[in-house]
Amino acid sequence: MIRVNIRKKPDRRFFMMYYTDPLTGKEISKSAETDVKREAERAASRWEAEIAKGAVDSNVSWEVFRERFSDEHLSGISPKGR
Repeated sequence: MIRVNIRKKPDRRFFMMYYTDPLTGKEISKSAETDVKREAERAASRWEAEIAKGAVDSNVSWEVFRERFSDEHLSGISPKGR
């Protein structure tokens, strides 16, 4: 499960929301569009829910998709069934 965190950068007006993409290892971030910590936490929670539902579009390469699909879906199938 992906966990979205928040942080306040000194050169930014608003809090930033971020998480590490488990497939690529890259940090994905976006503005919370608020300078109030509690509101930023709520925005992070909403973004986390969107990610969990699969609403976030990620640019995953075909090779990464195939490897993940194989690991998650084909590992429980017999060799002949693959």
